[in-house]
Amino acid sequence: MTGPSRGRSQHRLFWAALAAPGIIWLALLFIVPFYAILAIAGGQLDLFGNPVAVWNPLHWSSANFTGAWHDVAGASAFVGPIILRTLLYVALASVISLVIAYPAAYFVARFAGRRKALFLILLIAPFWISYMMRMLAWIDLLQTNGYVNRC
Repeated sequence: MTGPSRGRSQHRLFWAALAAPGIIWLALLFIVPFYAILAIAGGQLDLFGNPVAVWNPLHWSSANFTGAWHDVAGASAFVGPIILRTLLYVALASVISLVIAYPAAYFVARFAGRRKALFLILLIAPFWISYMMRMLAWIDLLQTNGYVNRC
């Protein structure tokens, strides 16, 4: 490779190398715990009813998966209606959030003019207030005469 194609491949390798640690870190924080959950779900119960993880997928039992599926969609399903109601609430909350937030953001972006900073502060202030309330609660808990140090 010579010329511009070599520069492009080096450029791509640079960005791939820069992103690699984050991608590896995210994969480890998602794939490993997910596999642990599957190992426990596909495992067995010991004498006392505690789950025992089976790490080899060839030895997984499908009984737990089948039982869970029957709880969701079987004849005696009790989780299925809860999941559907939850999805309906999530969709409704998303639509309401978009209906309220999109016009407000559009107004601030297009028509606020010199008062844009004021409107942004007014929109972000509730998030700061909840953060400050949490910090004040931690201060009350952890100060010298706080609830934690009284014991």
